Amino acid sequence: MERTIARQVITARDIQLFFGKGQRMSYKMIAEMRKHFDKEKHQPVTIEEFCTYFKVKREEVYQAILMGNKPQIQSK
Repeated sequence: MERTIARQVITARDIQLFFGKGQRMSYKMIAEMRKHFDKEKHQPVTIEEFCTYFKVKREEVYQAILMGNKPQIQSK
């Protein structure tokens, strides 16, 4: 059974997980996408728009988000 995510909006944390970028760079990337898609500051960027802008496969993005949302096991 394949897991999917219920949300449609990309977050800075998702970009960090996918590209390995820092938090500030991830926010800058979101701002660039907003400008490209003529969105206002309060309008979110969707995962579809992210995939279109960076020419990546949606499945790869979903997989990175799901892998990043797993709880981390802490070693003692």
